[in-house]
Amino acid sequence: TASALVPFGSIAISKILLPETEHAKVIEDVSMDRKGHHENIISAVTEGAVNGIQAVIAIAASLVAFISIVALVNGILGNFGVSLEKIFSYIFSPFGFFMGLEGENVLYAGQLLGFKLVLNEFVAFQDLGQRIASLDYRTGLMLTVAMAGFANISSMGICISGISILCPEKRNILARLAFKAMIGGFMVSVLSAMIVGFITITVSYTHLRA
Repeated sequence: TASALVPFGSIAISKILLPETEHAKVIEDVSMDRKGHHENIISAVTEGAVNGIQAVIAIAASLVAFISIVALVNGILGNFGVSLEKIFSYIFSPFGFFMGLEGENVLYAGQLLGFKLVLNEFVAFQDLGQRIASLDYRTGLMLTVAMAGFANISSMGICISGISILCPEKRNILARLAFKAMIGGFMVSVLSAMIVGFITITVSYTHLRA
């Protein structure tokens, strides 16, 4: 469900963050760029394997680096009895409100969104999995959809490093757009959750009237 909603939200959010101001060009003659110019399949497979290993190493190194930075900041903030996740839970609690959640679920939604943005979606899903049984169906569904995304601080390094392996000449462009892309991806997940919440409450209201 979350994946099916992504195209709609991605187009809308990307147009807001990076408006298209230039005139669109019509390209009629399109040709495929043959990458590598390999002599045979053995050469192609070998280069593909090497590129794949380089991408995995770059992604793993970036993930460790960004999570380490987050851990360092949390260690400093821990001396004052706070954490990045707790701070972000209050910052993002309005999203829980706009999703139509109530009571403690508003702050819990903010907390999960903080986990997702500061650390990654796996940490957020782990926390959600421990509490989802105590949530009503609509709340659990909305929070699940909101967590289903790859936009977090560490993903910026992963995207830059991973894509740069395949397209090194675009590294500077990727670095410049990485933060906007992260914010956009985060907002797409939230927007998808809001859409799911709107549909579920509409369906419930229709059933009640029937």
